[in-house]
Amino acid sequence: MATELIATGNTLANSADITLASGAYESLFLKDAAGPDTSSEAFALIQIKDSSGQYFTVGKLTKCMVGAQVAGPATYRVQRPGGPPTFGVEKGT
Repeated sequence: MATELIATGNTLANSADITLASGAYESLFLKDAAGPDTSSEAFALIQIKDSSGQYFTVGKLTKCMVGAQVAGPATYRVQRPGGPPTFGVEKGT
């Protein structure tokens, strides 16, 4: 079942932190308001949180790489940079 992490829009947005237990994984994917076909300019950053609370970019969702999996143990978030185009990010297990 899919869950919205970042609503469709075009402003800077960070998802809430998502914590995965050891052995758990989640799939992340871009979405467009009109369906699965996102703009070629759409991208979101996958960021892992370290023990001091800093985020490090470890992946990127794009038109060519619409989906990715994150495996636990980890705490991560997804960031949408501001500006066009309009899109959102969802996760599924």
